[in-house]
Amino acid sequence: LMVFTMLPFGLLVFMGIPQIMPELWFEGFQWEELVNNSDVHWNTYLNTLFWNLNYFDSVSCLAGEVEDPGNTFPRAMAAAFVVILS
Repeated sequence: LMVFTMLPFGLLVFMGIPQIMPELWFEGFQWEELVNNSDVHWNTYLNTLFWNLNYFDSVSCLAGEVEDPGNTFPRAMAAAFVVILS
């Protein structure tokens, strides 16, 4: 089941690889423009950020379904935190 779930994402990554142009990543990039840009929609950015991280508070609903939740949940949360930050 996991293979069928991940297949579309893998397909999109595979289709996008030929279009990657690393030489354009920092060409003409100005950090000052990014920091001082007043066109940044901070409300939309923060709303999207917190919406994407919204499901950490509902993990307690699954505690009855997990074997040894006192040991499993802290490890799973640490792993999820590392994955999100990487």
